[in-house]
Amino acid sequence: MARTLRQRMPRPQAFALLGRVYRVSYRTAAGGLVQYRWGSEAYKSDADFGGEERRQMPGRAPQLLWAEDVRALYMFPGFWVASSAFRKVEAPPRARRTLALFNAWDHHAKSPDVRTAVPDYPQPSVAGAGSAFDIVYRSEKWNGRDGAEHDYRHHFSSSGRVGLALDAAKPTGILIRGGRLTVNDRGIVY
Repeated sequence: MARTLRQRMPRPQAFALLGRVYRVSYRTAAGGLVQYRWGSEAYKSDADFGGEERRQMPGRAPQLLWAEDVRALYMFPGFWVASSAFRKVEAPPRARRTLALFNAWDHHAKSPDVRTAVPDYPQPSVAGAGSAFDIVYRSEKWNGRDGAEHDYRHHFSSSGRVGLALDAAKPTGILIRGGRLTVNDRGIVY
């Protein structure tokens, strides 16, 4: 049996709060699909999942955080950063791109003061679990000028270039990174 290498989650200089995650799925090396879900809502896209393993997680949906300097999406189930921590901050030079990207992405959000933060968050050791399959998240991002929150589904390609790492079967840290993953005014792209 191959040994899985574990490492601490990279510590970014700043986070941009993108929304809340309700589902994240990944494909294992053996080809199976694993899905983590928060909340009891059903999503239209659940029918096309076809996964062998669905794990209903306790607690509220974790925040979806973007770190430009690490070029990764972060989720910390069971850990919540107060919205007051996400404000305009004097960003370190390497984190200024996070601010610029988030400002472009969030240009129609109803909370214009929310920008970035560098919270004191858990730093679990994570190991690669497989390639990211999809993510369903709720956000206030540009959505037709109504300013309300809407659900968005982002499906990653089957190329396997965007990986997903976590720390346990009941994760306290989930990291998605790889390929040309970025966030811009259209949302999550790679």
